[in-house]
Amino acid sequence: MDSRTVVDESAEEFHPIRPTHIDTRNHFWNSFGHRETEISANWIVRFLQVSGNRWLPFSENTIERFYNTCGHRGFTFNQLLVGGHVVQGAGGLFRVTHSFICRCFGSSPMELRKP
Repeated sequence: MDSRTVVDESAEEFHPIRPTHIDTRNHFWNSFGHRETEISANWIVRFLQVSGNRWLPFSENTIERFYNTCGHRGFTFNQLLVGGHVVQGAGGLFRVTHSFICRCFGSSPMELRKP
């Protein structure tokens, strides 16, 4: 899969890495080369974890509402849009790319716990 491929599971696609496979308790160190961008990526993954655990398109309003419920105001994508890791498409909705998912997972995979 090309790293710039948009992942949109509302279109009957499936990506093997789920949002909950990424540990958002940790900072995504060196995943995007910019601390603030890594923080923005972490917020997007958190949002998608609680929004059905799928890589679905989202609006700026929905990510902002989630960010607000966590006590923050003014969500920004930082360099995620410029870097092509998140793209804005039809209807103004944002979608993550394969590169975004792999970078987040590579930086902070959820550890498997034995029963």
